[in-house]
Amino acid sequence: MMRQLFMACLVLITVQLQAQISTTYPKENPQLVEYALNNQSNGVAASRSKVMLDLPFFDDFSYSTPHPDASHWEDRQVFINDTWATNLVSVGVATFDGLDATGSPYGGGAGSSDTLTSIGLNLGGLATAYISYYIQPRGLGDLPEGDDKNLILEFLSSDGEWVEMERHTAGDILRDSVLQFDFIGPIAINESQFLYDGFQFRFRNISSRDGASDLWHLDYVRVEETPTNQVIDDLAFTKLPPSIFKNYTSVPLTHFNDPELVEAELRSELPIELYNHSNQTLTTEESLLRLRYVSPSNEVRAFIPPTLFDNPNFAAKRQDVGQSIRRDYLDRLERQRLDPAENFQAKMIYEMTPAPQVDQAGILRNDSVVSFTTIDDYYAYDDGSAESLITIGGLGGSVAMEFINYKSDSLRGFQIQIPRFISGAANSQITLKVWLEDLSTEPVAELTVSPFFVDEIRDTLQAFTTYALKDEITGEATPIALPVGKFFVGWTQGNCNINFSNCVPIGLDRNTTDAGEKVFLFQNNEGFWRNVGTDPILAHLKGALMLRPILGTETPLDSELATSINELKLDEVMQLFPNPATDIVNVQVFNGDYEKYQLQIHNVLGQLIDAAPLQAQLDISSYPLGTYLLQITNLETRETGFQKLIKQ
Repeated sequence: MMRQLFMACLVLITVQLQAQISTTYPKENPQLVEYALNNQSNGVAASRSKVMLDLPFFDDFSYSTPHPDASHWEDRQVFINDTWATNLVSVGVATFDGLDATGSPYGGGAGSSDTLTSIGLNLGGLATAYISYYIQPRGLGDLPEGDDKNLILEFLSSDGEWVEMERHTAGDILRDSVLQFDFIGPIAINESQFLYDGFQFRFRNISSRDGASDLWHLDYVRVEETPTNQVIDDLAFTKLPPSIFKNYTSVPLTHFNDPELVEAELRSELPIELYNHSNQTLTTEESLLRLRYVSPSNEVRAFIPPTLFDNPNFAAKRQDVGQSIRRDYLDRLERQRLDPAENFQAKMIYEMTPAPQVDQAGILRNDSVVSFTTIDDYYAYDDGSAESLITIGGLGGSVAMEFINYKSDSLRGFQIQIPRFISGAANSQITLKVWLEDLSTEPVAELTVSPFFVDEIRDTLQAFTTYALKDEITGEATPIALPVGKFFVGWTQGNCNINFSNCVPIGLDRNTTDAGEKVFLFQNNEGFWRNVGTDPILAHLKGALMLRPILGTETPLDSELATSINELKLDEVMQLFPNPATDIVNVQVFNGDYEKYQLQIHNVLGQLIDAAPLQAQLDISSYPLGTYLLQITNLETRETGFQKLIKQ
């Protein structure tokens, strides 16, 4: 089953603020665990290419699969992601930690951990080759402390021996003032023992081997015949674009076209982060921003794309580019809803065409990124993925997050992500609460809940659990009238062990650090509220709580009930084949009513990568190798089913 994304990256801060609050890194990566099980159960463990490569060799890890590209690397231990490092060289990094290829800790004490080994390179007949790369210790995670937590580069000699060439420690890293990565190289490969066809190099790290700790991030690996340096004709996206909203990542559909919300929340300028790796001005005159609207009724609308950049010329330095999105362009999106009661997704595709640019597949790959904005029935600050978790221990306390409501409505329930990294959490409880206007007031609603892990019952994405506001005795819905203005949603944790073993953890999205200004912490031993965004003591808690208030006229279905009555059994209504597949997947709906179904495609990290009406064939030829989760919804019954699909 697809578990919630937990690329958590913080070292365990064992006792903070008088043992009242903790943030931790997980002891496993559930997505990698599931990925390994999928491949094993389907008999298609990732095949490693045996074909040797000619130079140039390049990989910037700007792809969506969690493991390295099999056409360039032999092994799978490092974690490919775009959230753990800071100020990326280009979208995507390879992260070295203490978890193996299955997402489980190596164990056995400190020692060699992840390994990233290139496939064979044809260096025979060359006088010299050169390798370069960028590295960053820690990022948003645990610092590899001490001289023994190294990242090591090794070359394979012609007699089969691995020879150490570089050993990096965190204290030796000289970070670029903008990128916060250290450029290493060019390192000459000029000894005869390395200049043969089939030469390989590898990176490996030394860690405590007990989880996502002692992090090193690797990016932009190049091997060429001429000396490699930081100058190359490449204009790269370095970060996924943000939501179309200034603060929220999602707002309720019925609030989406409210004039006050549009004025306060809809971006008129979209910040896009790029890095120009060249020493000359690059132009992007033909670059486009494509917008596609997809509704659950299978309505898909593609809008005429505007030019992506107002100024297509980029000087040779990193820039935060302010992209002016025409307000009427997004207003047009608002007016396209077919039914004001149903949700939709806005898929925005950012495509650059820099010139001049190196004509190399890996370099061209970082010229396109995709972002989704889902408009449904909730407010959210998070991006759907948690890099850490927050837990209140000791004497207990409360955590709350502030929201601004732009339209009178009813609060009906909560979506919340409760990761399963604390063994006793399932037997504990928290009380979800709602405050109006000010946290000094009495809560207007309280609901005591125990953790319910949806992914133990069936496949889900991100494992958000839904709890409806209801009378705890009668079970009747008890919605709260929500006026225009400020309100707070949070939870209270009672006394639990000093080691947090019976506390309930909640997901924390650390990528949205600005949301920390909306988060408040109350510790029972202190007796007052602290603001996470402004209190330096709480800097490690900056981010968005994985807690979403659900609004509207209908009571949401509790996850525990939804797992039994709202599941679409795909094998009874359709067949997907072949699986595994390489390019085309055939979809046979037994009654032929394809128009009844909506398809969403997610990668193994739970990230949405496409959405469209269900059709007789699915083209996956452009997808990277790996496992995907197909989410198929019956538009009439609202039943949803899941099917794993492997691209090989």
